[in-house]
Amino acid sequence: MTISLRTPSFCLSVLVFATLISSASAYITVDMPLVNIYNAADALYVARVKSVDVPQKRVIISVERILREGRKNTVAAPPTDDFALQIDEPKDFLKHVAKGMAVVIFDGQKATAIHLADEWLIAQKPTPRVWRIHGKHELTSSFPGRTVALVKIVESMHKKQPALTKSRDSYTAAQLKELGDPLLDMFEHSNWGAFHSLGKLGINGTQMIAGDVNGDKKPDVLIATSKGVRFYLGGGSAAPVTDATKEWGLTNVTASQAAFGDVNGDGRNDLLLDTSLWINTGSTFVEAKKTLATLEKSQPLAVALADINDDKKLDALVLHKDGRLQILENAGQTDQTWKMHIRQIWTKDESPLAAHFGLWGDNGKLHVMVIWSNDIVRYALHEDGGTPRDYRRLTGRTQEARYFPIKDYAASAPIDLNGGDGRLDLFVATRQGKPRDIILMNRGHGAYWPNNEAGRPKGLTKKNVFPSAMTAADMRSTGSWELLVLTSAGELFQVDSPPYKKGKPAK
Repeated sequence: MTISLRTPSFCLSVLVFATLISSASAYITVDMPLVNIYNAADALYVARVKSVDVPQKRVIISVERILREGRKNTVAAPPTDDFALQIDEPKDFLKHVAKGMAVVIFDGQKATAIHLADEWLIAQKPTPRVWRIHGKHELTSSFPGRTVALVKIVESMHKKQPALTKSRDSYTAAQLKELGDPLLDMFEHSNWGAFHSLGKLGINGTQMIAGDVNGDKKPDVLIATSKGVRFYLGGGSAAPVTDATKEWGLTNVTASQAAFGDVNGDGRNDLLLDTSLWINTGSTFVEAKKTLATLEKSQPLAVALADINDDKKLDALVLHKDGRLQILENAGQTDQTWKMHIRQIWTKDESPLAAHFGLWGDNGKLHVMVIWSNDIVRYALHEDGGTPRDYRRLTGRTQEARYFPIKDYAASAPIDLNGGDGRLDLFVATRQGKPRDIILMNRGHGAYWPNNEAGRPKGLTKKNVFPSAMTAADMRSTGSWELLVLTSAGELFQVDSPPYKKGKPAK
């Protein structure tokens, strides 16, 4: 897939952003990049909500910084007087607005684009200190992220110090070309590379994880099956794995979900299997039976070992299909029972297809990405993570009929596809394959591009062969993750995902 950035002339009164995908040409066309909106603004303000008057449908804001005046960057002092936003439409919008929220205002000669409460709004300015908002703006695809993230981007543009590793939205098409087309490389990088068999394991998996367990810097693999977990020591990139289930004490151990993580700080990956914790001694796993004693035996939707309370210790997270998240705080000792908290993440009758914990947002904190048959939704696990973001709010696009509902779901995995840029992308595979597979490419600041044209690895194009479980690992120690796929035929593959440079695989 390639991406084209167009830079037409425009005024804010007729701002239009369109994202068009052609299955034949595999192009995403961006007619209004965020940097163009910035450059077209006669004035640009960063403000904060001071008060909300619901009966009067009015929001009082104070401008904290003026970034542009007369279509030029400025360091002018902010005004001392307050401004007002009069909300005519959407009628229910005020319920999403609260004191202290950030506001970004792109002020034009005839119209204004305002970002507030994570929404793009269109307004006019009938008086010098009042903007009258009369609906949502068609700019969601231009930047579908949160307002707090947009503040960071426009400030980087103002300083003329855009950080490519943080966001590509602050670059013009010409700047990206000068830098070697990193945006093009981002999309091309999701085209799969070489396909290596790591062994015919003869098992059907439901979930798979990878991590270095024995300290040899080679990713090892654990696979959950209906007949018990199987553990394999890795031999390195493109090398066969070795069954070490018995050697590592996991014979006859059953689980549907698993996660690696160092819970006791000894530098070794421990193991969470559904509702039980297993400690890595260096040569075997030993169950810490007291640690998660308060958990009932169950088959959860997803589990993780992650620091949820910012105390530098990995806690145990168990997410259930009904939206209950059980958090067991790491007490520092694995022979003690960890304290449990329960949080309801969602309330729906429908059960999700899968879920993945990870740094999916814009604040560097843990989120969970949940895959439903009709949607993909990101839920924040910290208060400053914002409200749930569905597919439209993640990508700025409506749900394409050829991808939703997700039919014949096979497997999914978080993977850093973009040449090792440190951001999680999401790959959702179906039994039918292209064009129903979905790749969400992380564009930075918690926003995503849907790249649905990359297809699937050529080794999965055989009849009745599809992924039954997937995970990702840096098999080549290059910072760019490879995809590990267990097929429905019971064979484990490594699928290379080479970085691209100027639209071609980097050597």
